[in-house]
Amino acid sequence: MKYQIQGETLPVVICELEAGERMITEGGAMSWMSPNMKMETTSNGGIGKAFGRAFSGEKMFQNIYTAQGGPGMIAFASSFPGSIRAFEVSSGQDMIFQKSAFLASEAGVQLSMHFRKKLGAGFFGGEGFIMQKVSGEGIVFAEFDGHVIEYELEAGQQIVIDTPSEIFGTALYLADERGYLGGIVISDTIRSDVPEALKGLRSQGVQSLVMLTGDKEDVGKAVAEKLGIDQVYGNLLPGGKVEKVEQLLTQKPFGKTLAFVGDGINDAPVLARADIGIAMGGIGSDAAVEAADVVIMDDEPSKIVDAIQIGKKTMGIVRQNIVFAIGVKVLVLVLVALGYASMWAAVFGDVGVSVLAILNAMRALLYKGKSAH
Repeated sequence: MKYQIQGETLPVVICELEAGERMITEGGAMSWMSPNMKMETTSNGGIGKAFGRAFSGEKMFQNIYTAQGGPGMIAFASSFPGSIRAFEVSSGQDMIFQKSAFLASEAGVQLSMHFRKKLGAGFFGGEGFIMQKVSGEGIVFAEFDGHVIEYELEAGQQIVIDTPSEIFGTALYLADERGYLGGIVISDTIRSDVPEALKGLRSQGVQSLVMLTGDKEDVGKAVAEKLGIDQVYGNLLPGGKVEKVEQLLTQKPFGKTLAFVGDGINDAPVLARADIGIAMGGIGSDAAVEAADVVIMDDEPSKIVDAIQIGKKTMGIVRQNIVFAIGVKVLVLVLVALGYASMWAAVFGDVGVSVLAILNAMRALLYKGKSAH
């Protein structure tokens, strides 16, 4: 087999095979091939090895490509900006790769799971416990994000490498005509009043806090862990958010209310579907504001707690007025019918009760929430 690796930003390895030569690859890695290449899908070693490959970051099944009737050509491309490196393995010369590094290999190479037994290295070394092991005879191609630097150490030599810091966010890769320049991780910051707002929601009887986000799920989980959110669903498109809300609506107890808070144009369908849609008026899109039932104009999530408290106080006053008005009218009606009350009592039961109900309703204007101080 002859091969060449082309490209720097999104590299590709092009392999030229003689008749009968075979290549093994993970599913979906092939970019193009000549018409005489035959493709077969197999577990390649049985169900046990298939599960081992799955744990090591690959798919359970592999594709085998064979050149039939003459020389053939096949190309495999990396799925992210970085590098593709070729390694030759032989009997007694196995290689250990980081999880998900395997791209393709000659048919004589076997891919399996490698478990790192040292507890400290697995937890604190930054590489994890499960890695990939390639053995057998042949050339194997591995893909790595970013540039790769190789060191050859003599027996007994050591090299100290800093463990990678865990940064959650959306990765942007930069490149120009010269090649790959680097990457930037963009992550959102938590608003200063959000922890207080969530604490206030708990105090008001909110039983479950769920995050629906279009970001990667591990990004959402990192934020949820800091804030004490119960459930996280990531990688959601607008339609996916609506489906999750539909699911949550069917799961909620009878008589409970589901409220959704959002500010983007992608949140508009969910704001309209939830029992109560709450939008941020300052930074929110016009579509989100129009679809929402409640709009927070100063973009402070803590105002949601104020809205709940105002709603509870208002409903309490409404119930008081209903009970008071109906109770007095029924009492006056009975007294008049029995001859114990005059026309003035009837006037009080009508006009007087209305005035007292209005005065009682004015108590709602006296509310001052925490965010008002």
